[in-house]
Amino acid sequence: MSNRRYVLVSPCRDEAEHMRRTLDSVMAQSSPPTLWVVVDDGSTDETPAILESYRSRMPYLKIVRRANRGKRSVGPGVIEAFTPAWKPSRSTTSTTCASSTSTSIFLPATFEI
Repeated sequence: MSNRRYVLVSPCRDEAEHMRRTLDSVMAQSSPPTLWVVVDDGSTDETPAILESYRSRMPYLKIVRRANRGKRSVGPGVIEAFTPAWKPSRSTTSTTCASSTSTSIFLPATFEI
């Protein structure tokens, strides 16, 4: 197991179809993140409920909810979604910050270095 401390930031919007796989793949990491900030960018599907159902099993999971702007905004919207993640990530002593989509699936040792 690595001693690397890292923060993972994932913006999402209406990703209920994929969210459980992503959450499970992060939970299976041999070296879990110090902090995982998932920024829900106004989901209108079951994404918020799925995230909430994992919170108690993932003490490093921080969920930031943004108001529904009525649309998905790739590019500028992703940058806007990262802004609320910045403050919580600064409170850690992590050495690395990684970003991922909420549809990513990671092999168990993805963050081992």
